[in-house]
Amino acid sequence: MKNIKYYSAPDIKAPLMVACWPGMGNVGMGAFDYLRLKLKARLFAEIDISDYAKPDTVVVRKGITSLPKIPNLSLYYTDNPPLIISLGSEQYYGQAGAVVMDRLLCVAEKFNVKRIITGAAFPTNAAHQDESVVYAAANTKDALGWLNKDNGLPIMPEGQISGLNGLLLEAARRKGIAAACLLATLPLYAIGLPNPKASKAIIETLQNMTGIEIDMTDLDLSIQEINKMLENVEEQLTKLGIDEHRKEYPPFKAGKEELPKKVLDNIEKLFEEAKRDKRVVHKLKEELDRWDLFKAYEDRFLDLFRESH
Repeated sequence: MKNIKYYSAPDIKAPLMVACWPGMGNVGMGAFDYLRLKLKARLFAEIDISDYAKPDTVVVRKGITSLPKIPNLSLYYTDNPPLIISLGSEQYYGQAGAVVMDRLLCVAEKFNVKRIITGAAFPTNAAHQDESVVYAAANTKDALGWLNKDNGLPIMPEGQISGLNGLLLEAARRKGIAAACLLATLPLYAIGLPNPKASKAIIETLQNMTGIEIDMTDLDLSIQEINKMLENVEEQLTKLGIDEHRKEYPPFKAGKEELPKKVLDNIEKLFEEAKRDKRVVHKLKEELDRWDLFKAYEDRFLDLFRESH
């Protein structure tokens, strides 16, 4: 097809494609590019949209201006696991965005892709040491059920997903392909900085969903480095009296009926462990607070202490 250049013709039937374009915190791109590197994925095709994308800036070298080269959308694959990884170094809008999504979905159909996953950031009033929680949004109820009920991901009840990381879900719906976006939380004040912790949360979610095994050593080193920077930023914010990032509450307040079964099962498990070992109580309390469920379980929680007397 026009605009799609194949460098090889891999005999792949990839049930899963992951795709991403730049966004806040470089969260999705950071996750999927790390995935590409660690799985040693091979470049097999590129989508050229230079006929549709129009530069909005010029490059200056030694005082002379020129138009920048429009980057292609790169497609990689791995045999084990069977996976296609699509990475775009720029967001595309308007006709260019529509073309790149159409061509990407043509590739997905060619290789019998059943599910597409994109990645994005979810800014919250959180501190840098807080856990990055991954939320799910999908283009069908079945796809959302796969993420929520089968894989224990909380649902994003409302909001927006900017750029192609969100728009691809609707384009995939028209092709009859299930698609979802994994959104990892990060501090609101740090959306302009890379957030490898949120990227790692997305990779860990993919590991749980697919059985992919990824060495996180390099990513953990990046997390340590960025945490030092974020700690300094938070100290300055506190000095200025801006301490929203120190509030500890989940991004969404959900009732028990809206939470994944795995979350509720884990709470039940912690209650049973806390009955036998009171050292587990603090872990149980953290889990209840994380999902804003303490009020729902308050009497039962207090019974743990009554039973010990």
